[in-house]
Amino acid sequence: MLRCDYENNKRTFMNLNIKKVFLLIVIFFYSIISGCEGNDIITNTNNTNIVNLTNRFEECIDISNKFSSIKSKGKYFKKFDINEYVLPLPEGGEIGDQTVYKNKIYYVVTYSRKMSNFAKKVEIYSYDINNNNNNLIYQYENSSKDIYINELRANEKYLFWTILTPDNSWNLYRLSLEDKSTKVIRTSKNTHSKIPPVITLTNNYLCWYETINKNENIYFVLKIYFINEDVIKTISDNVYLTSPYARAFIRNNILTYLTQNNEGININIYNIKNDQNKILIIPANKKIQNVISNERFTVWHENYTKTNIYVYDHKLDKFFLINSKENSHNIFAIDLLGSYVFVNASDINNIFCLDIDTKEKINLTNTLNNNNGYIFTRVTAENNFIAQNSNHKDKKCLIIKIK
Repeated sequence: MLRCDYENNKRTFMNLNIKKVFLLIVIFFYSIISGCEGNDIITNTNNTNIVNLTNRFEECIDISNKFSSIKSKGKYFKKFDINEYVLPLPEGGEIGDQTVYKNKIYYVVTYSRKMSNFAKKVEIYSYDINNNNNNLIYQYENSSKDIYINELRANEKYLFWTILTPDNSWNLYRLSLEDKSTKVIRTSKNTHSKIPPVITLTNNYLCWYETINKNENIYFVLKIYFINEDVIKTISDNVYLTSPYARAFIRNNILTYLTQNNEGININIYNIKNDQNKILIIPANKKIQNVISNERFTVWHENYTKTNIYVYDHKLDKFFLINSKENSHNIFAIDLLGSYVFVNASDINNIFCLDIDTKEKINLTNTLNNNNGYIFTRVTAENNFIAQNSNHKDKKCLIIKIK
């Protein structure tokens, strides 16, 4: 009997150890897949400066008529280097998303099925604009599982992108530019998020929105990936999103996102590096799209047609209207880089920028061609402005550098 009990206890102990080992393996595998994640919200709400703009819209300084148009030729254009590049395209493929870092253009080539955005074969290439070298750096091919690669981004060390599947699942990938190794840092299966990541990338940070279920309600959460530490943290678990395709922009360590309370819509301007948050309060009935901040300015627009573009100057504590819907172009997208507000105007098929400091409007792309159609407009991790010219068969890559 004692021998039997000893054997039973021994087997029980061994089974428990096997379960522990298995559990440790599962935990380790999850950490490899998802990266190390902290559940605490890192934003220091006690370190917040609040500016209430609710009653300042009527007093907003309208300077939209002060922006004088600058012709393409002239001394001002010495500040910009504007080029378009035709990318090599393999037979049967179609160019998708693209990104730029230094002298390399990285772009997606898809081999889609008929009447579908999904493909059984997808490739990512790098193109060197200095020597025209073109290299395949990633390939996916599976006849039984279609995918779509979206949100391609590059910084000094990595490429990031999302892989989407027809069943609405997604994976967020990281590829090392040094050894071409890949890692999945986030998945829909582990997060149960209902929206795929729409990402913003710098050399140090990657951020995106997710959904969570809490008390039978769906909330939007802002996640940030500290690239060098390989850690995912939460910035806010109660974000106000105007669209599931909204992006949380980062400029010079300044992350901008929206929340909402009884006072109105809160534009959060969070300095990731020093953990300081500044909030601009605007009325709840105001529309807001694509809000972006740097150390000096916060800029946003109301709609995607003829619309107002607002700028708050943090240094001067002044609130400006720089583009009025009464004399506006159709706004497809805006971006902020330094004192320049880049505007992608769909009605004229061109990109111009408004210099907030000098009150000048600089026409950027009509020097190249008047028949343009730009998509994928964005500021890169090294602070260049890029876009894809989709009106041409070759889908040219536009790169605008501030000299």
